[in-house]
Amino acid sequence: MEKLRTPVCAFITFNHQEAFERCEEHLFKRDMLGNNNERYDPFVFLGEECKFIEAPEPSNVLWENLEVTGKQRTGRKCGVYMVIFFFMVFTFVLFSVLKSKQGFN
Repeated sequence: MEKLRTPVCAFITFNHQEAFERCEEHLFKRDMLGNNNERYDPFVFLGEECKFIEAPEPSNVLWENLEVTGKQRTGRKCGVYMVIFFFMVFTFVLFSVLKSKQGFN
């Protein structure tokens, strides 16, 4: 139950661009150009180092999928691909059997 109540993501909003830029100086590992940030200072919350990235537009976030990890997403994709593959093989075998039955009449 504790794992379900642990926050997985947070959005921080700023009233001014200057506030964001000050935060960016210390919390982002890389600057806007992709270079290593020399002033980076790790932030630890609930015993884990936090990872800060610039957020996408709120309309582009799938809010109900935030708790799904990359491994879970990959596993689900593999499962779907396997079902599609077996369905295609089954369909091919079924058509082959039906076609061979048609030839014997």
